[in-house]
Amino acid sequence: MDATYNDIAQWDFKGLVDVFGGSKTAKKFTVKTKDELEKLLTDAEFNAAKSLQFVELYMEKKDAPRALVTTAAASARVNKRTE
Repeated sequence: MDATYNDIAQWDFKGLVDVFGGSKTAKKFTVKTKDELEKLLTDAEFNAAKSLQFVELYMEKKDAPRALVTTAAASARVNKRTE
């Protein structure tokens, strides 16, 4: 997982809202912790979703669903045998 092709480009993803004309009507949120995410997901105004809402979610490196990690590990083992 440390190969360079796994690196995510350092884009201003929230800026995409402006690119597509939503700078005046869309809402943008940045979430860096589990508590911030839970607070946002239980917010009445957020849940009303009266406009486009963009959530920029930060996660720890190598944070992935267990099923994805298991599948990737199995693929790595198979690939290692075929080299």
